[in-house]
Amino acid sequence: MDNPPTLSPRLKALADLVPVGKTVADIGTDHAALPIYLVELGLISAAVATEKAAGPYRVALTQVQKSGVAHRIAVRLGDGLTPLEEGEAEVIVLAGMGAGTIISILEGDPGKSSSADRILAQPMAGSEKLRAWIREKGCLLNEEIVREGGRLYEIEVFRTGRANEVFPAMAWARSLPPEWRTGAGMALIFGLGPILLAKRHPLFPALLEEKIRQWERILTVLEKGRGGKIGQKKEELLSRLQLARRLHNCWSEETPVR
Repeated sequence: MDNPPTLSPRLKALADLVPVGKTVADIGTDHAALPIYLVELGLISAAVATEKAAGPYRVALTQVQKSGVAHRIAVRLGDGLTPLEEGEAEVIVLAGMGAGTIISILEGDPGKSSSADRILAQPMAGSEKLRAWIREKGCLLNEEIVREGGRLYEIEVFRTGRANEVFPAMAWARSLPPEWRTGAGMALIFGLGPILLAKRHPLFPALLEEKIRQWERILTVLEKGRGGKIGQKKEELLSRLQLARRLHNCWSEETPVR
């Protein structure tokens, strides 16, 4: 290939998490860059690219038609998973939207979401909320962080509809010191990314610093308020901050949370 396709770091990280030879549905595909890349390089067999609004749909359709692989990429108009047939996509990609939107899409069509081998989600905000949902409704398989344009993006790889499966990070979590296996400690670890922490992702410290700054800003606002509920929120946030700072300070090759 004379001019191989290229992707932004964020989309390239998603592409690298797609198993070779699968069928992929990219929900809210924008310019269809991800499915075009995967098909042109022969990494997947076929793709579906969707958009819910007519304008972005036409843009995606034009880009696919220009790519020369239109015979292997179906561009469809529709909201959420509506354009898909159940079982049609082995991998579903939900990127560039908030965690609430991702959850709403998956809950809106559970049959289609659970028929996929895996879901790749890259929330623009609310990663902790998405992880909590995955822990209740499915099985977390992998996690990734990528830096693009001075921002960190988190990617969750998971399955849904299999809530009784053993959460992969649990075996590692059981090896932690006792104080990290109860209440606030486990909540912090699963909120931040248990697999990221377990595999000692090089960008995890930077992500943790971001979260600490965010929680410190929230605490500053709460300090100005009064009332029982606000007081409880302050106590919970203070506890989380103390654990997060300890985790950051004690990051080491042996056991980062000791």
